[in-house]
Amino acid sequence: MAQLLDCPPELLVHIFAYLPLTALHGLLATSKALNNLISTSVLLQYILHSQSSAHSLYPSTSTTSLIDRLKVLVDAEKRWQDWEYTSFNRLEVQHRPSGIYDLTSGIFILGEGSTLGRVTEGLRWVDLRLGKDLVWHRFDLQTPIVDLGLNVLEWDLIAVVSMRLGNPGFCQLDLNLLQLSKSKNSVATHHPKAKKPAIPIMQYPFEDGHCSIAIEIVGPYLALLIVFPGNRNSPDRLWVFEWETGSVKFTRSSQWMTYNSLAFLNEDTLILPNLQDNAVELCSFTQKPAWTPATFSPPGDNGVVMLRTSPDCLPLPTSRTLRLPATREGMSILRMACRGEPNPFATDSVPRPVKTGPLFRPAPESSIVIFNLLVGNIQHRSISFVVNRESLLRLLESDDLEGNNNTSELEGDEPTPAELEENPFLTNPDYAVADNRGPPSFVPWSRWGTRAVRWFMTDDIPTRWITTSCGYRWATIAEVLPSPIYIRDFNPWRIKQVKAKLGDRKTYETEQTVVTVARPGSPTLEEGSIFADPVASDLEYLEVKTKKAYNYSSVFMDENWILGIVLDDHGQDMKAVDIYSLSTAS
Repeated sequence: MAQLLDCPPELLVHIFAYLPLTALHGLLATSKALNNLISTSVLLQYILHSQSSAHSLYPSTSTTSLIDRLKVLVDAEKRWQDWEYTSFNRLEVQHRPSGIYDLTSGIFILGEGSTLGRVTEGLRWVDLRLGKDLVWHRFDLQTPIVDLGLNVLEWDLIAVVSMRLGNPGFCQLDLNLLQLSKSKNSVATHHPKAKKPAIPIMQYPFEDGHCSIAIEIVGPYLALLIVFPGNRNSPDRLWVFEWETGSVKFTRSSQWMTYNSLAFLNEDTLILPNLQDNAVELCSFTQKPAWTPATFSPPGDNGVVMLRTSPDCLPLPTSRTLRLPATREGMSILRMACRGEPNPFATDSVPRPVKTGPLFRPAPESSIVIFNLLVGNIQHRSISFVVNRESLLRLLESDDLEGNNNTSELEGDEPTPAELEENPFLTNPDYAVADNRGPPSFVPWSRWGTRAVRWFMTDDIPTRWITTSCGYRWATIAEVLPSPIYIRDFNPWRIKQVKAKLGDRKTYETEQTVVTVARPGSPTLEEGSIFADPVASDLEYLEVKTKKAYNYSSVFMDENWILGIVLDDHGQDMKAVDIYSLSTAS
């Protein structure tokens, strides 16, 4: 009878290339012959490293060989832990910045403030993927700009909300759909795929004051949230567009300051932090809704919505509501900003190739979502929590109401540090899996958060910037300067490998960094300061701390870059950006 190992090695490699990561991991421990086959196959090693690092090949015109791709992956993982950046470049900010900014897919965009105040009169952007040949591009809309959203790889799209005078005593908000790469030399170019490149959104009275806007774009969908923090009579308004046609597919109006942030979980699901209910909502466009909130229209709301919705426009439903821990008496959540970078792609998207830049980018489906919270009453505190996207997707998709605390697919003896150094895929990661028992619409904190979430006190780090995470990593720096840069990594494979390398030690050092692992149960919040009951926080992470201290007011993070923000002598405006690249360009 023929045995599997009787097949030619080339055929076995071809067969194994279709296996998931955990199955390949299991084969490594099955026999010496299979271990040797997998360990010496460039293709299988490439699959192991790309899947365990949770990276995907960047849409590129590069023809880099498979063995060179493998080397790039292996070297990049080491550089992040050793803080061995491949290039450094200082980008001077030669205009007066406003409060608008974004960083995604290698595009850094910064608002240009007017000489009369903080009004944004134009936008400047730079493509970090070009390496050292960095040039600020500029465009404007001949009217003040309120905020923006970017989708670089799928659509070369920038959505800009602008403001102009409307009816007497009113301001009008418009949504402008532009092609980013063509919007330069002071010219804003409408996106060729947008049938309605300029969409009137709403008019509001001057006395409503400042409006807060959130925009995210994934695949065919553009989500737009508008909130007026200074007017309690103004409801939060949320629309989900099909941006190419300009039609509104879903809408929601809610009690004032229920929402002030959003993110995409996958191509057809929104994450909505809910301040009123102390919860996080998962709102699917395709799943059967658990509940749909009623339209909220308070008396005294003078806003005039100009959007025309078709009969097939639906109220945005909620599929899951994930409760946060109850706050102690007198304490409440005042603000909650969330970000999951990079954004997911639509299933049928074909990302636009780039001629220069990194070979790899973090896979959107394997990344963290970070939530920055301002809590308090008289005294305000800053806290943050991190959750892996996979955990939220499990909660969204699971129909197992009895609960299913999955464990690792493979159990067995742990390898020694020496064995792991020789072959890092001999070990299986400790995946944090949420316990999803309970009604489909309501998941108490105790049933999802303890193992899936990590809390942090963040009073001593700058949290007004949200562009600080990408993939599994989150970069921070302390408020008190000079400070080391801290890079926290929530990738379960890397955590497991570093734990094996640490052995009984708490830390190990490289020439530039100190590396440690925060294990389950280690303290993260001041007990009794925020929540009514003690809150466990068991999601592990790997922390890389630079030995060198820096004088950056904040650090931003993108797929392959850390950006150090340098302020002027008054500590107000951005003066320069130090760009550290930790990737090998194609």
